[in-house]
Amino acid sequence: MADKPDADKPDAEEPDGAIPDELGPQILSSWPINGGENTVGGPIQVKFTEPVKLGATATQLLVDGTPVAATTKLSEDGTVLDIVPIADILPPAKVSVRFGDISDLHGNPRIDEPFTWTVPRWFHAGSLPRPEDTTFRVASGPGDAIFLSRFTATGPDGVELTVFKVGRNDFGFEALPVTVRFNLVTGFPTSQFPEVRIDNSGAPVVAIYDHEDKIHVLRWSGAQWKDLAPPMMAGERNSRALIAIAPGDSGKITLAYEVRGTGPSPKSGIRVQEYDGGRWLALGPLLEQSTMAMPLKALVFDEQGIPTMAWEKLFDGATTMTWNGTGWIASSPVVSSDLVTKDMSIAWGDGHSLFSVVGLSQGIETGPYRNRVLRLDAPLGTWNEVGAALPDVPLGRPVTLLPAGAGHLFASFATQATDAIPAKFWALDITKTGWSEMTGLEIPPGWTESAGAAVDGRGVPIVAVTTKDEVRVLRLNRK
Repeated sequence: MADKPDADKPDAEEPDGAIPDELGPQILSSWPINGGENTVGGPIQVKFTEPVKLGATATQLLVDGTPVAATTKLSEDGTVLDIVPIADILPPAKVSVRFGDISDLHGNPRIDEPFTWTVPRWFHAGSLPRPEDTTFRVASGPGDAIFLSRFTATGPDGVELTVFKVGRNDFGFEALPVTVRFNLVTGFPTSQFPEVRIDNSGAPVVAIYDHEDKIHVLRWSGAQWKDLAPPMMAGERNSRALIAIAPGDSGKITLAYEVRGTGPSPKSGIRVQEYDGGRWLALGPLLEQSTMAMPLKALVFDEQGIPTMAWEKLFDGATTMTWNGTGWIASSPVVSSDLVTKDMSIAWGDGHSLFSVVGLSQGIETGPYRNRVLRLDAPLGTWNEVGAALPDVPLGRPVTLLPAGAGHLFASFATQATDAIPAKFWALDITKTGWSEMTGLEIPPGWTESAGAAVDGRGVPIVAVTTKDEVRVLRLNRK
C-alpha cells in the first residue's frame, strides 16, 4: 500500500482572485533518466514539481513490454515516488514506467508520456584518453573497486606508471597522486609490462625494475609508493616479474621473476619469493632455464593460498608447477614441445581443477596456430580440452583467465585478424564441461587491443579495451 497524502480531504481552495491551478504535476527529475542507455543500480525514483496523490492504478512497470509487479512509496511531502520491482530486473532489458491515476492536490492529472530506459548486459564504467605511446591494464580489488594502470613511454628506455581508480558515483577516474618511473631496455614488449595487483586492503601492488636491474615490489600507502622490502637483483631489465596475492585474510604476496645470469658460469631461470611481512623468503632454489627463453607465463593461488606457476621450458613445452611446502611439483606438460606458447593464463576453478587458456603456434611469429581451453584434474593427469576448440588464429596479448565463483571462470582475450577472419574480442564463461561466449558486450568501434580483464570481489567480470583515442572499461551488469 502506498504512503500518500490524505485523499479524502477536499482540494485546497484558491485564494480570492487567484488564477486556478489547472496544470498537472510534472517530472522534475528521475533515476534512471528518461532515455538512459547505461543504467546501473539504484532505485527507480521520480521527483515531481509539486505534491501528488496516488490512485489504485497510479503506476505500471514494464520490462520488455511485459507488466511486472512492483510496490510504490510516496515521500511524506508527496513529491518523491519510489518504485520497487518485486523481482530483480535481469539485463539486458528495456524498462518503462507508465503513469495512470496520479494527480496533484487540486485533482489535476499527470498527462506526461511514460519514460523508458535500458539496462545493458555490460555497462560503460568509464573511459580515459589514450595519448601516444601508452599502454593500459585493468585490475580490480575487494568489493567493486576498479583500477586502471597507464604505462607511458618517457624515452628510449624509460616508462612512467600512473594508476587510476574508478570513481563510484560518476564512473570517472581518479589518479593516485604519485607516479612511478622505471627503466626498460629498448624494444621491451608491451605485453611484458608489470601488472598491478590489488591486495586485500584495496592497495595497488606492482613489481618494477630500477636502472641497476634490481626488482622492487611497491605498495601504495595512501600517499606514496613504498618498497615492501629491500629490492632484489634480477639480472636484466627485460625479465618478467609476476605478483600473486593469496585470497582470504592472509593476503600473502608471492613474487615470481626471471633471472638472467651473467659471467663465465651464468645461471638463468625463475626464482620465486614469498613476502612474510618484513622480508622476502625463497620458495625453493632457482628453477634453471635457458637464457634464450622468456619462460614465465602465469602465477596464481588456489583457495587454500598455495601458489601455482605456469612456465615454458625450452624444448620441453609449457607446464605448470605447484608448491607443496618444500618443493615445486610439476604437472603433465600442457602442450607438446614442438609448439611455441605465445601466451597462456591459468586459474583454479572449483578448487580441484586447474584451467588454462593457451595460444600456441608453430613458430614465434608464424602459424599454424592452435588456441585451446584446457582442464587438469590431477597434477600428473592429462590436460583435457574443455568444450569446442577456439578459432586457430593469432592470439593477442594479454590472455586473462580468472575465477568468477560458483564453479565458473571468466576469460578475456583478443584474436588478431587474418585474411579470412576479422579481429575479435572474446569474453567467455567457462565451466568444467565447456565454455560459452558472454553476450551483449558492445566493443567500441575502431578498437585496437585488449587492455586486460578482471573479476571484482563480488565475482563480477570487467574488461578494458583500447581504441586509437581512448581506453574504455566495461563491467558486467548482473542485476
